[in-house]
Amino acid sequence: MARVPSDVVKCLFHFLGPEKFDADIPKIHQVFFEILNQPSTIPSIKEDIIFEDSKPYQYSETITFALDRLQKSNLLHCNNPRLDQFEISEKLSELRSIEKLFDESEIDIIKRGAEQFKRAFNLS
Repeated sequence: MARVPSDVVKCLFHFLGPEKFDADIPKIHQVFFEILNQPSTIPSIKEDIIFEDSKPYQYSETITFALDRLQKSNLLHCNNPRLDQFEISEKLSELRSIEKLFDESEIDIIKRGAEQFKRAFNLS
């Protein structure tokens, strides 16, 4: 199975586990921008996710595509009445096949990114 750029987002959410977090789209993009632009992030993780400066925040079409794709696949839910919170499904948190798309050093970077995402969104 070939890897696509949005798989980085999918894998990071996989490592978050079944969590709920604010559906704050600008913040999600900003946190991914910070994760992907750390000196320790290797090129194979960040080279396909391009950020634009044309919005008031760091925006990536790839991240938007990944969020939409995960929702359409029922791996990421936005079920609450105000649609202001995402919930990562159990299925995504248990999906081990996503890990096979990345080598060991890439998985380490993505796991560290998941920890940074948790801190940014005050998750457990």
